[in-house]
Amino acid sequence: MFGHDPFNVTCNCCGKDYTVDEYKDLAQASGYFRNCAWQYVNSEGNPVLKSEWHQLPTEDKGEGYFVERPNEYVRYQTVEEYIKNPDVMVIRADEVVKCAQLRSLVL
Repeated sequence: MFGHDPFNVTCNCCGKDYTVDEYKDLAQASGYFRNCAWQYVNSEGNPVLKSEWHQLPTEDKGEGYFVERPNEYVRYQTVEEYIKNPDVMVIRADEVVKCAQLRSLVL
């Protein structure tokens, strides 16, 4: 696809071809790139203000998550708007199996 071998995208000297991250859903996975605001939380998962979060001891800080509203810096995009961008490719879970099957046919 796009004129590249999908199974060996980079040269080996640069490291692995890709990274694998896990997120709850596509909204969380793309939140940074869509310019979503970040919700700070404490260790119990309760939302806190950014200023409060920075005051918490490390053990009381939670992971946080993206929320569907603009951050204060740049234009926000919904998931639907984001996946329409020409430089965005979404591969859904049911398509991963198809790719794995294709690779076995190619190799």
